[in-house]
Amino acid sequence: MNRKKMALLAMTGVMAGSLAIGGATYALFKSTATNTMNTFASGTLKMSASRQDVPMTGPMFYTNDNVAAGMMGTGFWAPGDTHTRALFIDNNGTLDGKLKSLKAVPEGNVSDAMEFAKQATVTIAVFEAPENTEYGTEVLQYLNKQQNDLFKERQTIWWNAIKARWTGLTIEQQKAAYYDFLAEIRTVLLDTIFEYKTTPFAVKQVFTGSLEELYNSNNGVSSALALKLGAGKTMFMGYTVHFMNLAPEVNNLVQGKEVKFTFQSDFVQSKNN
Repeated sequence: MNRKKMALLAMTGVMAGSLAIGGATYALFKSTATNTMNTFASGTLKMSASRQDVPMTGPMFYTNDNVAAGMMGTGFWAPGDTHTRALFIDNNGTLDGKLKSLKAVPEGNVSDAMEFAKQATVTIAVFEAPENTEYGTEVLQYLNKQQNDLFKERQTIWWNAIKARWTGLTIEQQKAAYYDFLAEIRTVLLDTIFEYKTTPFAVKQVFTGSLEELYNSNNGVSSALALKLGAGKTMFMGYTVHFMNLAPEVNNLVQGKEVKFTFQSDFVQSKNN
């Protein structure tokens, strides 16, 4: 009995030991490889616009000449009038942009604005260098940038120069001096342009239609005409507005009215789009 009891106890001990071993937690070999400081920096698409006028910024189309607003006023519009103004569009971001749509948004009295929009046509165009012209694109971009710099970055120098001429002058003399000043600036611009007159630049129309259409469609640019504007580049975009000479009972609907529109250019990233 004692031998059987001892054998049984021994067997129980072995089983208990086996259970203990089977339930034990062992340390595992472990090694980790890391790759730190991975950077994901998103780009920016940032557009700004300034009108082709010196030395002020603001709307392209305005009525009266004055020192505060500029000296390229259209005067009061009459049926049959056509005026062309332009703006520089800068891509100040780090991503290339693509013109997605053009819009005309009425401000103030929308009813009067839309009545004028039915009687007005708009042509929007840009300068373009033919693809097969050697250095054409680079020269065009330099030309745009050069004009932009002349209008914007150096305007403080020009403005101070013209104000220095005003000492002791009457208002009429100041106005005459201002026009002389503008003539000088435009001469500089023309000289810059004609330095590259051997490069055959073309005018590319991106929208032609009624002002009403530009408002209603909210998309005056087709995918085939979508324009690209690289990061750090400048685009020179011209707007021609024509007030149609229609029947008097139609034109009279906007007689004596003042209407306002915001011209909007919407860009998207051109990459993956």
